[in-house]
Amino acid sequence: MVTLFEHEMDWLRGNLKTAGFSIEAEKYAEQAGKAAVLIGLLGWFLGVLVRQPLGTGLLYGVLAGVGAMGLALYLPVMRKAELAGKVEKDLPFALMQISVELNMNVPFEKTLESVEKGSYGVLAGEFRKLMREIRESGASIQEALFHLSERIDSSMLKRAVSQLSNVYEQGSRNKNGEPIRQLAKELLLKQKAESKEFSGKLVVFSLMFIAVSAIIPAFFLAYVIIGSMFLKMKFTALQVLLIAAVGFPFVDLAVLAMIKAKTPVFMRE
Repeated sequence: MVTLFEHEMDWLRGNLKTAGFSIEAEKYAEQAGKAAVLIGLLGWFLGVLVRQPLGTGLLYGVLAGVGAMGLALYLPVMRKAELAGKVEKDLPFALMQISVELNMNVPFEKTLESVEKGSYGVLAGEFRKLMREIRESGASIQEALFHLSERIDSSMLKRAVSQLSNVYEQGSRNKNGEPIRQLAKELLLKQKAESKEFSGKLVVFSLMFIAVSAIIPAFFLAYVIIGSMFLKMKFTALQVLLIAAVGFPFVDLAVLAMIKAKTPVFMRE
C-alpha cells in the first residue's frame, strides 16, 4: 500500500514538474483533497435541496468529490500537454530559422539567440531559459539542450534537441542546417495532417453541440409542458429550474471544453 502511494506521488511529482507547477506534490495532493471534500459536501447539499433522499444525496456528494479529486490530479497532465502543444506550435518555424542561419555559417550559439529573441511565444521563453543557463550557470550547450527536453514533455522537441545536439557536435561544415531543415519540414507536414484530421471531426463536434445546446433542451421543455397538462410529472418545479438554468449550460460548457481540448494548439490562434 505504501509502495503504491509512493508510486502515485512520484507520478504526480513528475507531472507537476513538467507542467511548470512550483508546488510540492504532497502539498498539492493535500489541497486537492480539501477541495474535493468541500465540493462533495456541496454536492450532498444540492442533492438534498432538490428533495432527493438523504442516502441518494450522499451518493451525489461522493461522486462529486471523487470527480473533483480526479480532475485536480489530472490537471497537471492537461497543463503539461497544453505547454507541449504551445512549444510544438512554433517549433518548425524556429528550426527553419536555425537551419537557414547554420547554412549561412552563423555560429551555433548565435542561432539559439535568434530563437530566444524571435516571435516564437512559449518556445522563445524556453530558449531564454536555455541561454540564461549557458551564460549565468556555465552549462554547456548540450547540457542546456538536454535540460530543455526534460522541462517539456514533447516528443517533437526531444527529436529537435537530439538533432541540434548532433549538429553542434559535428561542428561547422557546408549545409550544416540541412538535417534541421528536413526535420522542420517533417513537423510542418505533421501539423498539416493533424489540421486536416481535426477539420473532419469538427463537423461531428458541431452537430453534437447543436444537439446538447438546442435540440435536447427543446425536447425536455416540451416534455415538461405536455407532462404538466396530461401526465403525472416526476420533476418538481425546483428540479426543472435547476436542470434548465444549471444543468444544460453546464453540459454546453463541458462540450465546448471538450472541443477546445481536441483542437490542436496551433489552430487555436
